[in-house]
Amino acid sequence: METTQSLQIEHISLDDQKQNPLNIFYSFLIKEEFGKKSNFQISEIITEICSSLPGFLKIENYKEKFNHVKLVKISFVNEALRNSLSNVTNKRHNITFHNYDKTSLNTQTNNFNKHKEERTIKVVEVPRSFSVKNIKDIFTTYGKIKNIFRVDKSTNNQKQNPSGRGRRPANYNTYYIEFQDKEPAKKFFTKAIWTVKIDCYLVKILPADPKNIEYKNHTLFKYKITGLHIDTNFYDLEPIINKIKGKTCTLPDINPKQITRTAYVNVHSEDYEKKIRIVKINNNRQIFITPVDTPTCTVCGHFEHDYTNCTNKDKIEAFLCNPKEARITPDNNIKSSAPYLSKRGRNFSFNNDPLINKANKNVSYNQTPENTNKRRDRSRS
Repeated sequence: METTQSLQIEHISLDDQKQNPLNIFYSFLIKEEFGKKSNFQISEIITEICSSLPGFLKIENYKEKFNHVKLVKISFVNEALRNSLSNVTNKRHNITFHNYDKTSLNTQTNNFNKHKEERTIKVVEVPRSFSVKNIKDIFTTYGKIKNIFRVDKSTNNQKQNPSGRGRRPANYNTYYIEFQDKEPAKKFFTKAIWTVKIDCYLVKILPADPKNIEYKNHTLFKYKITGLHIDTNFYDLEPIINKIKGKTCTLPDINPKQITRTAYVNVHSEDYEKKIRIVKINNNRQIFITPVDTPTCTVCGHFEHDYTNCTNKDKIEAFLCNPKEARITPDNNIKSSAPYLSKRGRNFSFNNDPLINKANKNVSYNQTPENTNKRRDRSRS
């Protein structure tokens, strides 16, 4: 009987085990240095610079981020060549190569963010009726603008309702305005420009960095003004704002279930006094100025009771009547020279910026189709 002999199995690898693996060395550029160029245009620029260099491999990606900064990552097979480009700026395209390592990534992105924040201001409480173009036309008065970014807000928390159902747009947006250099942005804080007037609205100016000392000065010291008539506006509050040395004024959306309105006023830390003030309008009406964290009645605005114990609900008039007779008398018995409503239509006087009332003549803040057609008809005639 013949015996069968098992055959030996051998696996053959086509890899050359004697060949060393390819060493790859990386560089990066900050993508924003290319401006608004497309990825294709960026590729053309990098290829133009690097294609003739021995050891250049390819562009790895355009999407990588580090410290919230977008990067363009490129690779080389020659370490000496990669190192020779480190921190070298191409003057024609104004872009700088950096070695891709942790130290360089931290240093360059932190510097980039710092310089960008120095050139940028945060503009809050901008009515949704204003477009990006409107805002650009206004703030170009202060300096050449590099970029504007709008943050759209909703009245409900998006985390609680990720589908977007039930959310309605808020009446205000926030803008980040980046200037070409830091001087225009710096001016807002060296000149103590807290607000900018746009039409009949006041928008607040803050540093882009919330850790900035000026950001804290502009936001931490705040009063709450309660017991206001529903139709109160910024002009009506001007005498009160001046009296308490206010720098900004915020009038939140009116709650349809309430019969009084609340305003918020920020002041400089040196002018802040943690006390309650009472403003007498007439024998039947008072306005209360309190630190922002003071509990007050949501019906009448008084600080000595809450809405469950309020007896003023039926006595309060929601809207101003006989505005010419309504005058503010602060509790120190010094009469105000300004009627409560007499300044409607005038410029605000509690902002020391001479530019706020110099709106660009080409800017139209009420561009409805009807108004646009009227202007076209007039121009044709």
